[in-house]
Amino acid sequence: AIALLAELSASGLEPGLVPYSAAACACQRAGQWQAALAVFQASRGAGVDPDVAMLNHALSACAQGRLWGEAMTLLLGMAESGPAPNWKTHALISRLPWSSAPPAAGEGSSGSGGGHAGLCEVPGQGECGGD
Repeated sequence: AIALLAELSASGLEPGLVPYSAAACACQRAGQWQAALAVFQASRGAGVDPDVAMLNHALSACAQGRLWGEAMTLLLGMAESGPAPNWKTHALISRLPWSSAPPAAGEGSSGSGGGHAGLCEVPGQGECGGD
């Protein structure tokens, strides 16, 4: 997914919200929460305004990585400038590990998606992966 984003940029096309969101979703579902957050940050750097689905991907990655501080920053940003949270955002908030303990070995990095597979969506296309 990240390679496809790079290929789009290399060909002179600037990816928009949907490609970034799909890449973040794919990374998050693969248990690659660091990559999902990197995609989110890259989208912001490219001037792409995230929608609630993209922010949910980032929050899910924060939950997988036990990054409650980063999650709080994202939530405060949503409160200040939008987008408005949806039911998936609220479900993710309840799953956030509200401590700074790093993930245990194998936790948050498995291919299971950290139990958030049903909370992954691509704008205009519903959940990614077809589930």
